[in-house]
Amino acid sequence: MSPVRLVAAGMLLAALPVLAAPSTRVAVQKSGVLIIASNPDDRSYNCSISFTWSHNDFGTRKSQSVNTVAGVGPKVNDVVIYNLSGAWVDVQIEGGVNISCT
Repeated sequence: MSPVRLVAAGMLLAALPVLAAPSTRVAVQKSGVLIIASNPDDRSYNCSISFTWSHNDFGTRKSQSVNTVAGVGPKVNDVVIYNLSGAWVDVQIEGGVNISCT
């Protein structure tokens, strides 16, 4: 590739908009799941959350699916946007958590 093409490609990349979204993390506990978000932006986001989780029910693994939405306000840090808690034992996430915010 010639130097002219490399410069042109660099200018194209610099012109692309940066898509912002809240940062999220998942905390799996023995009896539940927390999803925590931070958003440094001046705008709110709506997030779709989906995952499958399982727990030990007297020696048998039971699975359940979650499909929900949560809002993330502007300028927040480490707020819980989803809380799954209860009298479950040995909670595990099956295959990961999908979070999409717009």
